[in-house]
Amino acid sequence: MDVSVWRRQQIATAVAVTDSDFAFRSDQLVGTGVVNDGGDDLGSVDDIVMDPQSFKVAYLVIARVGIFGFG
Repeated sequence: MDVSVWRRQQIATAVAVTDSDFAFRSDQLVGTGVVNDGGDDLGSVDDIVMDPQSFKVAYLVIARVGIFGFG
């Protein structure tokens, strides 16, 4: 199967994290693909930064791989 076909199928069946009713462990999110509302691939979750005051996620670090896996 063509990778782009497989990727489109994965995006089509994906459910936004904000639409779920349960919590996620960090190891479940790191490495997860990130897409915008238009379905454009933005990269994958590389790290999760927590706010020490609220204990909530402050932001995610998104990794984007360039040509030949570099970048």
